[in-house]
Amino acid sequence: PAAASSARPAKASGGAALGGFAPAAAPGERFLSALSSYIPVLYLVALVAVLLQCYVLPAVPDASGLPLSLTLEGVNGTTPSAPGAAAGSRMRGLGVVPGQPFTVVDPSDGLCFLGAAFGDCAGAPLFSAEADAGEGGGVMLRVWSEEAGEAGDKALVQRDCRRARGGLRLGRAGMCGTDGWTFDAGVLSRPGQDACVVRPRGKVAGVRRCSKQPGTPLELHATVRGKDVVLRDLRGVVAASRE
Repeated sequence: PAAASSARPAKASGGAALGGFAPAAAPGERFLSALSSYIPVLYLVALVAVLLQCYVLPAVPDASGLPLSLTLEGVNGTTPSAPGAAAGSRMRGLGVVPGQPFTVVDPSDGLCFLGAAFGDCAGAPLFSAEADAGEGGGVMLRVWSEEAGEAGDKALVQRDCRRARGGLRLGRAGMCGTDGWTFDAGVLSRPGQDACVVRPRGKVAGVRRCSKQPGTPLELHATVRGKDVVLRDLRGVVAASRE
């Protein structure tokens, strides 16, 4: 028995016990090896996303196809140029039409133009631009009648209709001081008289010489399809003259 016992082979250790194979890799090493094989794919996906963001998505319009705030050309009594006609076409696509009523708003404090002063927008008059029949160009800003659904007989009047001074009021359409209005670059004015609408003090509205005192920046707000649309000019909303 002692001889038989001594004849048994000794237990192999290390690699010999595994038949000559190397030890299995640790779990962390296997994960890093698999991740490295996906790095080129992830890089390609990121590159495609960047290209879509920069070149494809900006060219796709929103649901309406149009921004709510449009910058249009000013009205100066001339025949619209091709760009102006395109702007008018965009406005019609948005639902704005000739004679579209709007409120005049001072964006600095949100007050609305009432005629002689600025105040609460609740009950503020709506205006409608009507082309002048005279040679001077510009428009007449008639007060909109919500009951009749059209422009009424009152309009914005420059009190001293011959000189750029004094105040404003609402008066009979067609009288001196109701013609020649324009709205360009946010300024309501009568260029023929060098008269710009300003707020000389507090809420009071008046006119001053444009060459000496820039007009108060204003905005025209119209409600179209239940949305507030800012008209930065009058192109596309001027109705034909009644005269």
